[in-house]
Amino acid sequence: MAVRIVRLGSPRESGEGLRIGTVRRPPRGVPRERFASEDWYDV
Repeated sequence: MAVRIVRLGSPRESGEGLRIGTVRRPPRGVPRERFASEDWYDV
């Protein structure tokens, strides 16, 4: 299984698989609702 690091908010590629959010602090000024609505990560 390959593990890739992607930038938070980057567009998904086809067949990418599961994204796990591991950021300590999300970007300033971005409301939490935006993470889900823009599909930044799955878990």
